[in-house]
Amino acid sequence: MFRKRKIIHLIFIILVLLQVTGCTITNDPATSDNVTTVSYMGFGALETVGGSLHNLSIGSNNYIIDVGSFYGDEGSNYPLPSSLDVKSIDAIFITHAHADHIGRLPLLLEIGYEGPIYMTSVSKDITVVSTLSNLKYIDLGTEEFYYSRNNNKDTKPVYLDRFNYGQYEVKDKNRVYIKSKRNELNQKGFYLHNSTVDNLEMEMLGRLENQIITVNYEEVIELGDGVTAEFFYTSHLPGSSMIYFTAGDKSILFSGDVGSNNNPFLVENKKFEKPIDYLFVEGTYGTKVTDYITKEERQKLKEYIGNAIRNNERVVIPAFAVDRSQQVLYEIRNGMNEGIIPENTRVKVFSPTIEEITNLYIKYSENKDIYKDYFSDNMFTDIFDIKNLEINPTMADSNEYNLSVDYGEIAVMTSGMISTGFSKEILKQYISDAGTNFISVSYQDPDEIGGMVFNGEEIITIDDIEYEVKANIYTSSAFSGHANVKQIFDVFGHLSPEQIYIVHLNSYDKDSLINYYSENYKSSNIIVPAISEEYLLFQY
Repeated sequence: MFRKRKIIHLIFIILVLLQVTGCTITNDPATSDNVTTVSYMGFGALETVGGSLHNLSIGSNNYIIDVGSFYGDEGSNYPLPSSLDVKSIDAIFITHAHADHIGRLPLLLEIGYEGPIYMTSVSKDITVVSTLSNLKYIDLGTEEFYYSRNNNKDTKPVYLDRFNYGQYEVKDKNRVYIKSKRNELNQKGFYLHNSTVDNLEMEMLGRLENQIITVNYEEVIELGDGVTAEFFYTSHLPGSSMIYFTAGDKSILFSGDVGSNNNPFLVENKKFEKPIDYLFVEGTYGTKVTDYITKEERQKLKEYIGNAIRNNERVVIPAFAVDRSQQVLYEIRNGMNEGIIPENTRVKVFSPTIEEITNLYIKYSENKDIYKDYFSDNMFTDIFDIKNLEINPTMADSNEYNLSVDYGEIAVMTSGMISTGFSKEILKQYISDAGTNFISVSYQDPDEIGGMVFNGEEIITIDDIEYEVKANIYTSSAFSGHANVKQIFDVFGHLSPEQIYIVHLNSYDKDSLINYYSENYKSSNIIVPAISEEYLLFQY
């Protein structure tokens, strides 16, 4: 009994001493006031390539890296996950301005996010243009519109209650309300009135201008409590960044999309020189490494175009509006300067967005002192010096686009996957013509029209009408924007992260990527995270 009392007395003394010295005992260190927990949860680009949306939690703070939309049938663009509380987000960081990294940003703003959005100045330029140009079709879920009951036309304009339309205002008694997603209005016989579009653009522009904070490469952003963020260059897209966080004595890097070094406007990637404890790295191309030389492939493309023009054939190039179209125009210019493509060839561009992005590139090319950290010396030349370049040609007697391409002409247009817009309409006109050449310079989703065309289908169906493919089909691999695993290893291979999380990958590449990283990073734990699952990184 005495021995038992002595032990109890000893325990009591120890507890008193711990209380006096300020120490605590707990079975769960995460509940301690002195411990900060760092964790990760992803809501996109997890066993899919698109939909990039990553949540990094540091203590009570939540930082979102990218808010992208999905490709094809990968996932639903709407709604955002219910577990993503807009009010709990402290800041958003954008790696670059492709849709699969910014496509859900308008939705996040629409449902109430009012905090800072960090990105480079070039990414901001492209984000503003891309976002405003897509507002007509962007998926913000079901919205309530109204139209005038006095309008008897088959296709009617619709309006939104929150805007004042002046002379176009529909009286309350004449309003008929409908609920629809924006991208489904046309199917239902409606369209956004021009004033509605103007108001939406002004509203969105105001939000973007108020909330975007532009940062320079390698500028340290102090987020409070010793947490920092820093943007580092990569050659994927103008303005592209890897985002580097430090918390406690640990570091976390989100690679975004690592560039392939194919882009003539951009400087090649360098080895990443800072230590990385937790690496979130893209796996878009899996372990596939295509053995080709970009310069030779681009030469082949120029020769193909030149031969087609000399044979008096039509050349149609569907391309992404952002960067890909500008690279194509640059190569056409080079081909003309080299005498490969006849210099008097008429080149037509169909897309207001291509026009706006092209104007941005011209601004960059004329201001080397401001943009030298973003571009290679190629950008600071007369990059679009094409003698007979026509951008968005219209009919002689109206403002409607003149969607015709004659034999011996080149046309560049959106969308790159031929899913909508100009390329879809031109494809209908010319896909069955043996004197036409369709050239792919972009990724083609197998579920989109472009995927069917460039994967060799002989009959394709567009809007319930079958078309026989008689046109010549050519695919160029010279414009790939993503690094392969060897190029990624060139950037990070000298480092030894504690954990590597592989994101932006097709599910069928999962096992081979895990094997590759396990073999090349012997001391790292390799993880392919699951969507909406929380992963504890560390505590400090």
